[in-house]
Amino acid sequence: MERAAALAEGPLPLTDQLLHARALVQLGRSAEALGQAEKIIANAADDPASRAGALLVAGRAYRLAGETQRSYGTWLEALAAAESAGIANVRGEALRRLGMADFLGGRLAQAGARFASAYQIALATGDRRSQAWSLQNLAWVTTTRGDFAGSDATLGRAARLFAEQGDPLGRAWLRGTTAFSRLLAGRLTEARRLAQFFLPFGERVGEQWAVGTLRAVEAFAAAELGELEEADRGARRAYRDFAVASDNWGRGLALVVRGVVARGLGSLDHAYDLLTDALGYGETTGHPLLIGMAGTIRGFVDLERGNADAAEADARAVLAVVEPHNVLEPAEVGPRVLLGAARLAAGDTAAALRILEPVGTRPGGAALLFPRRQGVALYARALRCAGRTDEALGYARQAVGMPGEDMRSLVVALRELASTLAEAGELTEARSTAAEAVRVAYGSPQLGERASSDALVVSLGELAST
Repeated sequence: MERAAALAEGPLPLTDQLLHARALVQLGRSAEALGQAEKIIANAADDPASRAGALLVAGRAYRLAGETQRSYGTWLEALAAAESAGIANVRGEALRRLGMADFLGGRLAQAGARFASAYQIALATGDRRSQAWSLQNLAWVTTTRGDFAGSDATLGRAARLFAEQGDPLGRAWLRGTTAFSRLLAGRLTEARRLAQFFLPFGERVGEQWAVGTLRAVEAFAAAELGELEEADRGARRAYRDFAVASDNWGRGLALVVRGVVARGLGSLDHAYDLLTDALGYGETTGHPLLIGMAGTIRGFVDLERGNADAAEADARAVLAVVEPHNVLEPAEVGPRVLLGAARLAAGDTAAALRILEPVGTRPGGAALLFPRRQGVALYARALRCAGRTDEALGYARQAVGMPGEDMRSLVVALRELASTLAEAGELTEARSTAAEAVRVAYGSPQLGERASSDALVVSLGELAST
């Protein structure tokens, strides 16, 4: 386009100028893109399609420069211009970009409504490419609410449409969205593989926000799988990506991952500080997912530091934030298990049983970013503390046999089974199970579960000697 502009005797057609502006913003050259878009807007009085398209580019340039409010306002202006002129494709794109801004601002209902409207416009006009993008965007909302079945169905329909259109950018973006969905569903290896697949493409086409998000997703999955050094590098790099774009949601997500890494290394005070900073970003954006992740994980750090009251406060604060967003049961598993664990640590066994029972008695249910296996193990602990040893043993065995890729919940389940076996008088099997917990705990760079596992082996050895 620059060579064409140099050769032209006068200004290039507005459609060509708009293509140039889009290329500039895709390259991250926000100031140049904005300057080009402003020229088009000024000269497009008789070309409403070019004017509306230029407003979309200007909004992207403002977003890239960290001017979130100006970006949102410009996209609203683009939407109004497209609606006035009856330009369906620009109207759909404006709705999608406003919807993602709403999503990152924690306005899930508004985001979902905008994506659904964009999809309906695309259906009415037969725009199958826009249908695919609208569905891909909608999956962010359904996943965040814990509707994994709905998200899988939405992503599947989008995948078929992108394949039909032969759209490599759309298919790559879809892999990124799917990686995010898989991470929240606890499918860590798949999430990591998809994130790694999309990253080089995202870097090549200049999708800075997507690249930062996928780095954070990959790092989060790596941390949960026990690969802490690599996870920390990825999280730090993701934070830098988001800092450049002044993206508070992304910075909070990256800090959550760094908090998970610090917790895995046994640096509880550092983990607490990182998660507190992440929670601050979550509260700034008002995003229920970010607040939920940071608050729930910090609550478990509170428990590990011996502060059950603080853990309970974190659990109740998270539940108060997520409940108004019409989330499904999987999205509440983590904070509810935290609340039950906090009540158990405080000696309120009856309340712990009441809180943990819905989680413990549904071992096959989904859970958002929290292993349900750990919830079943904690329910078994509550039953054991209530003197219901036979029931506790059944749930503890069930927890150990449940699928899950993270190391922590398996070690917690093995320790609980060993403790319950000892309570039931099955000391030989208890010691063997405790030894397995130690083996698993030491089989990963995560340090957080080693001390408790070692202590259990010692206590069971002393019990056997008496």
